[in-house]
Amino acid sequence: ITTFSSFFDPNAPGLGLPGNISTSFGSLTLTGGATIQSGVFAGSQGGSVSVVATGPVVISNGGGIASEAFFNDVGNITISAPQIIVNNGFISTSTLQSGRAGDISITAGTLTLENGGQIASASIAEALGRGGDVHLNVGSLTIGGRSPTGGSVLPPPFDRFFPEAR
Repeated sequence: ITTFSSFFDPNAPGLGLPGNISTSFGSLTLTGGATIQSGVFAGSQGGSVSVVATGPVVISNGGGIASEAFFNDVGNITISAPQIIVNNGFISTSTLQSGRAGDISITAGTLTLENGGQIASASIAEALGRGGDVHLNVGSLTIGGRSPTGGSVLPPPFDRFFPEAR
């Protein structure tokens, strides 16, 4: 769980690479900015994130699942649950410099994106790599509504590149 701030000192000794995150839940709710994330915006690379749930996964009110980086490749995100709701939240793999954004794979009975909920894999700004692939294996998909603020729910600085979530 994280807030929308971080610190990075490129001259600090002993900086390690982020690890992969593998989780298993009965159900999962991420809300109010809570995030499962490998890597940080100013970090060298992002690890992979895997979420498996036997019950619903609800991502809302600025919550998200992400892998992001600045210099190198970004890890993949894999989510499997019977029901996934992204309500004014996000699932994102993104990079800003060199490297490739990770793939996103979602397996669910139902997937709902509402109130600006986003799934995004992007290589943006001056990034040299490409965005990742998004794979959806879902029984039903529902998409509707804008973000309550009218803007993107992605974490900074990626929200500036996707300003109008729909």
